[in-house]
Amino acid sequence: MLGARAVVEVSASYSLSDIDAVRLELPDTPIDVRGVPEQSTLELRGRWYSTGGSESIAVENSEAPRLDFEVSGRFARLAAVLPLAERELVDLEVDEVTLAPNRDLEIWTGLGDIVVTHMQGNISIDIERGTIYVVGGAGGVAARTTLGDVEIHSPGPIDVSTGQGDLLLLQDGPGGNPIYARSDSGDIEVTLRSAQNLHLKITAYEDIRVQTSSVSTVTSESFERTVGNGTVDIFLEARIGSVTVLHDEFGDG
Repeated sequence: MLGARAVVEVSASYSLSDIDAVRLELPDTPIDVRGVPEQSTLELRGRWYSTGGSESIAVENSEAPRLDFEVSGRFARLAAVLPLAERELVDLEVDEVTLAPNRDLEIWTGLGDIVVTHMQGNISIDIERGTIYVVGGAGGVAARTTLGDVEIHSPGPIDVSTGQGDLLLLQDGPGGNPIYARSDSGDIEVTLRSAQNLHLKITAYEDIRVQTSSVSTVTSESFERTVGNGTVDIFLEARIGSVTVLHDEFGDG
């Protein structure tokens, strides 16, 4: 019988000297990542929660897992190492991760909401269940969740999908970044900063609404239109849901 709980605070710091890309590969946990200018390390704050048949056993279980920072060339991977016997007894909860904003970032976890802000490199997020919120990612943002809403504000290319959830996507900066988005069950809303040189290709089970300076339509099922030289792909698919495309040339995203 597991009648006791223990908590161990985690505060870890790792050098990012000569590191261009970082992967966070962690067990189920919410993760909040923030870029901090001129920070030369990766800092993580959180805690291990554990259970046991007694307080001493719970404490012992909480001391079993560890974080492993592995470097290969200019790539680093931060992972949690949990002994097999304690995997069902220990949980990790991450408060915040901070690092220099010019690094590329990957996040892998199972269950947990993800927030990433002030990162300038490429951002890749792959989770099973949870919401995703990203502001930044000039190098591009790729996000996948099986169950959860996704909101992305980015000046870079956006490639996002959810099995069940709504997608809210906003071009940041001058616009002109391509957007590829799919929701198997949910609505998609895209706000463009630039309505020039678009290749719009949209499918939706419900309504399709496009309201830009160059295209205005309300239809259903499918819609395709090329504007200018058509070099900016806006490919959207809502298998069970609606799609809305707006144009906000002067907004803040």
